[in-house]
Amino acid sequence: MPRPLTLILFSLVLIATSCPIGSAERAARVPDISVNSMLSQLIAQRQTLQSPLRQPRIVVKKRLRQLLLFSADKLVRTYRIGLGSSPVGDKVRQGDRR
Repeated sequence: MPRPLTLILFSLVLIATSCPIGSAERAARVPDISVNSMLSQLIAQRQTLQSPLRQPRIVVKKRLRQLLLFSADKLVRTYRIGLGSSPVGDKVRQGDRR
């Protein structure tokens, strides 16, 4: 028998997925493009990296949640990275979300 909390969460998910977000006017303006096709377009537009990189260097800016890739002191690429909920500072113990 399912637990009551599981049933409540399942019901909330069903309600949230069936409710429209925003107004009908806003929904009419937004084209129906899937996330996968948008990512494919962005990847196709991005220039390929010239290989090999000269004096490669990686810099991580934890506060901005960015990884910067340099080649011979020239910024080549910027990537968004996922970190814990309080990423700034050094890891101290397990579970500190850094």
